[in-house]
Amino acid sequence: LVARPLELRLGAQRYVAGYSDQHHALLNDWHVAALKDADLALEPIRAVAVKLVGLGFLLAIPIVLAIGWLARRLTAPIEGLTRMVSGITSAGDLERRADVASADELGTLARTFNNMAERLQRSSQEREIFVAELESLNKSLETRVQERTRALEAANGELTGAIASLRATQGQLVQSEKMASLGQLVAGVAHELNNPIGFIYANFPHLEEYAAELAGLIAALRALPLDPANRAEAERLVAAADLAFIEDDIVKIIRSGKSGAARVKEIVSSLRSFSRLDEAELKSVLLEDGLRDTLAILHHRIKHGVEVSLDFRLNEPVMCRAGQINQVFMNIIYNALQAIADQGSLRIVTERDGEAAVVRVADSGPGIAPEVIGKIFDPFFTTKKVGEGTGLGLSISYGIIEQHGGRLGVVSESGRGTEFTIRIPLRPAPAATSEKGNP
Repeated sequence: LVARPLELRLGAQRYVAGYSDQHHALLNDWHVAALKDADLALEPIRAVAVKLVGLGFLLAIPIVLAIGWLARRLTAPIEGLTRMVSGITSAGDLERRADVASADELGTLARTFNNMAERLQRSSQEREIFVAELESLNKSLETRVQERTRALEAANGELTGAIASLRATQGQLVQSEKMASLGQLVAGVAHELNNPIGFIYANFPHLEEYAAELAGLIAALRALPLDPANRAEAERLVAAADLAFIEDDIVKIIRSGKSGAARVKEIVSSLRSFSRLDEAELKSVLLEDGLRDTLAILHHRIKHGVEVSLDFRLNEPVMCRAGQINQVFMNIIYNALQAIADQGSLRIVTERDGEAAVVRVADSGPGIAPEVIGKIFDPFFTTKKVGEGTGLGLSISYGIIEQHGGRLGVVSESGRGTEFTIRIPLRPAPAATSEKGNP
């Protein structure tokens, strides 16, 4: 029989119907139908289904557990690798390692990642060490460069100062040699002039005496009694010779000649005193004598409208190098006379201030500008035109006074004149006394 189950509902009851076609000898062309209660008919099926479901549950638990175990076994190493890579890439933690000990492909991958992390860590450590060494070398190099720069700047400053000092010293030496040579020349000229001018000046008293005797003789001859013819002839000769004019003029000539000879003698004496420029020994001298000699030499520089006033209150000997001090007087007074216009005044004062001798030279010139006054003692600084000054006069003067243990100062105001103050000890200190040579 070929069953063909069919579910039927008759009222409230459910049935399972089955039918089949029968073709055999006994039941040929028969249709057989059967009804059975559905619950009873399906009971075996339900039992089998329950058994299958139970079996499914029983099989599902180990399968799920096995799948979970396999999943954890497969994903845990991957998650570890992921965490390690994330830590390296995001946090830069190169000390992280993947904890995978299996010998499969994941273990090989984990060990490869661990080796890569170790190499990265070593490279990072080496880079940090290199960077630290580089920074240290850079700082050390910067420090060395700064030290070398400071040393070079200091050396450059010292070299600049040394060059300036050498230039000043060279200028002073050249000037000193020039002044020494000039002193020798002036001394020689003064010596050669002194003898003839001495003879000339010494003969003027005799000439005055002879002129007086001649005047007396002429007066006596005029008083002699003469006959009219001789007297007329004598008066004619006197008138022809203009004897009255000669008698009056010869006195003036002798007087002016004597005055001129005295002036020449004074200049020669001043030159001889001033020519002691190469003297290195300290001597006791009157500063007033040096000032007078300087004014005598510069007499032709004093303009007609310039009034020179002398107020000498010191008048006591000062231990100094007279030639050098005279050179200072010459430089300062010469500059003062150059600064004074056609009308003006030059005032020179000497006085004592404690144990120091003070010389003040004040002129009524235009004064010194404030931006210039701080440079006037610098070597080679000058406000004069090219060829009119070397810029060494005041610098050398400053050195001379400083070598004597003194001070050379200046006070000036534009339009109000300038005053130089020379201050030197009356008796220099032992150290200054033992020094020799020109500045």
